[in-house]
Amino acid sequence: MLKSMLEKKKKEIKRKERTRALTNALIGTTAGALAGVLLAPKSGKGTREDIKNAAQNLNDTVKDKTQGLGENIKVKAEDFKCKSAEAKAKIKSKLNESKEVVEDAADIVEETASEVQNVVNETKEDAKENYKEAKSKIKDYVEEKNDDSNANNSEK
Repeated sequence: MLKSMLEKKKKEIKRKERTRALTNALIGTTAGALAGVLLAPKSGKGTREDIKNAAQNLNDTVKDKTQGLGENIKVKAEDFKCKSAEAKAKIKSKLNESKEVVEDAADIVEETASEVQNVVNETKEDAKENYKEAKSKIKDYVEEKNDDSNANNSEK
């Protein structure tokens, strides 16, 4: 991510440098043409014709450069559109993968909860049976001791 940000910044700086160079070239061309026309020893009609030609050349140059920039912008916009679509598709794919993982985790939790509930129920039933068995044994033991005690008391 940091690398892409640095690359974007470098591209932006290069674009600004190209724009500055183009602007300087246009200003230099205009100034040179104007100085040449104004300083040339020609008649008024010839000078006006030269100014007209220089303006036309400047206009043509600006049109050409503007058209080139427009085409460059279209290419960059299309490139951005494609990259955005790719990023969107990747994000959507990752979201779907994440959704599947969450759903799988939910299924596992549900299955585990069900298994735990079954173990708890089985343990509860085992505890009830053990309780009944222990109660019965204690009752038998107490009765046996009472019978032994009664037998000892009758012998005395």
